[in-house]
This record gives sequence, structure tokens and C-alpha cells, in this order.
Amino acid sequence: MVAGEHLAIADTAEGLARYCADLLTDRAARTATVTAAARLHTVRYQPGHAAARVRQAALRATGGPAGAATPAAGRRAP
Repeated sequence: MVAGEHLAIADTAEGLARYCADLLTDRAARTATVTAAARLHTVRYQPGHAAARVRQAALRATGGPAGAATPAAGRRAP
């Protein structure tokens, strides 16, 4: 995440309020922030993406092959 691109971050309540007020009055900035945040969410934080990353990390941690299929949750491998 990048402050000012995907979200608003400020050191003070006044700074955050100013940033939010700017977004309310600047349609281009608001649209750019929403678009960037939505893109980031789609690419990095969807449940399917998170599950794939956890699966990859588990395979690396256990020495399993990078492309190996894993059994479905709750099922034992034959």
C-alpha cells in the first residue's frame, strides 16, 4: 500500500480531515484513489489469492514441489 495512492494517512486528525475534504472536492483525485485501491485489493487481497500464497509458502516450508497439488481441506491424501 502506498499512502496517497491507495489510502489516506496523516499524522494528525486535522491532516486526515484535510485529505478527506480534498477527496470530496477533487473528483479526479477521488477516482484515482478508488481505482488504485480497488486494483490493489483485487490483485493482492482476494481470498483466492491469499489461499494460493499460503499454499505456496507451505510447500516451500515443507520442501514440497512448487507446482504440486495439495489435497482439499479436511481430506487426506491417498
